[in-house]
Amino acid sequence: MVPVADGKLFTLATIEPGTGLIRAMAANRTFKRPPPGPSATDTGQPPWRASGPDLVDPLVAGNAETPGGQAGAPFLMFTLAAALESGMTLDHTIDTKRRYVSKYVIDPNSPAACEGPHYCPANSGDPAYLSGRRTMWDGFRHAVVTYFIPLEEQLGAETVIAMAKRLGIGFRAPEDKMLSDNGKMWGAFTLGVSATTTLDLANAYATLAADGKRCDPLPVAKVDDAGGQAVEGIGPHCEQVLRPEVARAAMDAGRCPVGDRSAFGDRCGGGTVPATTVRATVGRPVAGQSGLGAKGQNFSLVVAAPQLVTAGMVGAAPGQYGAMAAAPLAAGVPNAAVGAIAAVQRDGLAPLPSRDFTAPPKELAVSGS
Repeated sequence: MVPVADGKLFTLATIEPGTGLIRAMAANRTFKRPPPGPSATDTGQPPWRASGPDLVDPLVAGNAETPGGQAGAPFLMFTLAAALESGMTLDHTIDTKRRYVSKYVIDPNSPAACEGPHYCPANSGDPAYLSGRRTMWDGFRHAVVTYFIPLEEQLGAETVIAMAKRLGIGFRAPEDKMLSDNGKMWGAFTLGVSATTTLDLANAYATLAADGKRCDPLPVAKVDDAGGQAVEGIGPHCEQVLRPEVARAAMDAGRCPVGDRSAFGDRCGGGTVPATTVRATVGRPVAGQSGLGAKGQNFSLVVAAPQLVTAGMVGAAPGQYGAMAAAPLAAGVPNAAVGAIAAVQRDGLAPLPSRDFTAPPKELAVSGS
């Protein structure tokens, strides 16, 4: 799908909800030190980073030098969860337009600006969903930008950022960290513009799949000492960060983008979305979301079940800059990524008994209940 030497990086992580145990981490690179960089006397270029097939960077987990890439629409979930926690219901309606003039102020010369310095995002995708009355269910299924930006405005962008942090999203890139620390005007945050990793993305959705219990990612189940006794302190470290009923409601909306169905019937709306086939591939109840860059330069997908969550991302590799980083994905890569990520989720769940999501209370789904 994406060869080892390709300019695009494909990373994948699978994590167990409720324990944080990492079941898989993979990247389309060879874990090997790259050749030495150019001479220190070279100037006028970005800091040298290897971009070939050999890398030892933490590509899946990330660090300050390798903060990850843009996930896109999966970040809409954090606005949705924050709205549910505030008391809104899944059937909360917004009359959306093709383009929305927000209160957020950006550079007036930006292509996303209109009416002076206002941030004005627009919908794309299925023509039937470019405007009209939407709920959290069909708005999330079709990643309706002009549903989630007004929703974020009502909540406050800083509230949405705080929700993302609580669920497991970190901010490693310096600019992202600065924006997240004072995020009132970071309107684009809900669209997944910050750098993230597949491990963070999988863990955040695992928090929701575990009824709001966030666990630190854990690469080993246990450690024994020389005598064969388990070393104390090694094991899951978890914290309840969200009310279970709110997490369940968020997962109910999350079933819509991946070809599944709400516990409350036909709420997801019609049409097709990139990850429609995931439910059929996995063969079990699933929730999640996919994201495709506006210019087709990156793609992400997260697939959640009560016992396992898998996330994958395809985007610019470390060392890629400018036109190389912005180059669109090759034809067929997003569809191939959907199939590959869904297959990993299917195979990971295969030894486990099938489990459905617990339905949220009707009071969080339908207003006036």
